[in-house]
Formats: sequence, C-alpha cells, structure tokens
Amino acid sequence: MAKTDEQRIQETLDKEALSKMPVKHAQAILMLAQGISQAQVAEILGVHHNTVWRWLKNNEFADLVANARAVMFEGTMNLISEKSMDMVNILSGIAGNSPDIRGRVNAASKILDLQMQAKQLEVEQQLEEMRSQIAALTEEIRLLREEKTEVIDAQATEIYD
Repeated sequence: MAKTDEQRIQETLDKEALSKMPVKHAQAILMLAQGISQAQVAEILGVHHNTVWRWLKNNEFADLVANARAVMFEGTMNLISEKSMDMVNILSGIAGNSPDIRGRVNAASKILDLQMQAKQLEVEQQLEEMRSQIAALTEEIRLLREEKTEVIDAQATEIYD
C-alpha cells in the first residue's frame, strides 16, 4: 500500500519537535508543504494571517516546513518516475508502430518533452539545495568575520593599554 504524503512527512520529520508543538502548528506545516498559501492556512486554522507569518519566522518551524516540502517533492518525483515509464512505453509503441507519421512524431516529441521536464525539476531541486548551502556558508563566513574582528579588537586593546 502506498504511503500518503502526510505519512511520509510524519516518518521523516523530527518526531520530538512535532510532538512538542501545538496541533495547529503541525497542521500548518503539512498545509504549507502542500503549497497552500499562508492566508489560506490561517483561514483554515482560524488564526490571524500574521500568526502564520510569525510561525514561519521561527527557524525550527521554517526548517520543518522546508523538510516537509522536500519529502513531498521526493514522493511526487518517485510517483512521476513510476508512472512515466508506463507512459513512455505506450508512447514508444505509438512512435514505433503507428501507421500515421504525425502520430509517431507527436509521440516521440512527447517523450522528449517529458524527459526535459523531469530534468528541469531535478535541476531546480539541485539549485534549491545549492542555495541553501550557500546561505549556510554565508552565515558561517559572517560569524567567522565577526569572531575575527573581536579577536583583532581584543589584541588592539591589549597592545594599546
């Protein structure tokens, strides 16, 4: 039996963090991961839209939403991959066996379109991962510079005192 997105998310996310948060937070994480807007989430949960915005400002909450989105994306990509092989086989049959040249060309064109779309999604996910890594490295560099400045200031104070 195939697992639902919600089941995959609950298995993947930090269970301790989820168990400590209010039910509305966990529901919001699932809805936001599914692409429901902040305003719609607020309306569904019966909270002010600023409340959802404030929750997203919390790093732990935002990380859980990002992780849930990644789980859903992976599940979607797996499903597309499973189903696309069946479709490609059907299109291949049409492309190779159709007596109509236009039917063969259209089928072959559709196969190429599907391959390009899959590659585009893969590249977009890789770009998002790279952006996340760059943000983390940028923060690390900022902290190192701050630390270095403090050391230099301390040394300068020591020398001139």
